[in-house]
Amino acid sequence: MILDIDIGNSYLKWRLIDGSDVIKKGSQIVDSMLDSSIFERDILENISGARLCSVVSEATTIALSKQLFSHYDVVIELARVSKFASGVTCGYDKPSRLGVDRWLAMVAAYNKHHQAVLVIDAGSAVTLDVVDQNGFHLGGYILPGTSLMVESLRRGTKNVKVDVFDTQSLVPGKNTEDAAVNGILLSLISTIKTLTVSYPFKLVLSGGSAPAILKHLNMDVDYVPDLVLDGLSTPGVEFVSS
Repeated sequence: MILDIDIGNSYLKWRLIDGSDVIKKGSQIVDSMLDSSIFERDILENISGARLCSVVSEATTIALSKQLFSHYDVVIELARVSKFASGVTCGYDKPSRLGVDRWLAMVAAYNKHHQAVLVIDAGSAVTLDVVDQNGFHLGGYILPGTSLMVESLRRGTKNVKVDVFDTQSLVPGKNTEDAAVNGILLSLISTIKTLTVSYPFKLVLSGGSAPAILKHLNMDVDYVPDLVLDGLSTPGVEFVSS
């Protein structure tokens, strides 16, 4: 069995797989990761390896690696961006500058559909990457996610107070909080719809804000909650020992 781990800016997600079967999975806030062991010993008794996607600091990645090795005698293989993997060609001049989470999401989406894809990961940041029918990464876009937009309004204004991002509608808000949260969501929806005109590719959506976005997209969308984890298990992805 293999333990796959995805450490994002806000959340850590993991799953234990046996072949193509998911045996167990979980998630937690990244900041709480180093305070205690994130895995019960019986979960890791029979694993043969661990694979990691990490966009956090090197220190945090090293700390997790030490935790797994000291507690469970498990060595982590760290995913890295390469020029080519499993049919996908990186569009960056310097592949190492591309976020590994974006790379894994693209590889997983393209290998699932075997056609041109527009890959959107709506997390702390919203990334939108375009991969053509030949698997060539045409580039992408990065926007602040919903939580960052809320925080920017809170910090940058005196009278706009938004405590919780929770919206079911894109209609004009009749109070300041509704106007703010509906506007944030509308901006993301509008961006996605604009790109689908320029790139009418298969839309693949993932990330914590994906369910809110999905409600307002009247188009064919493949919602894949664990897209980055799927990328970790896609043949051809390159790893280095942590």
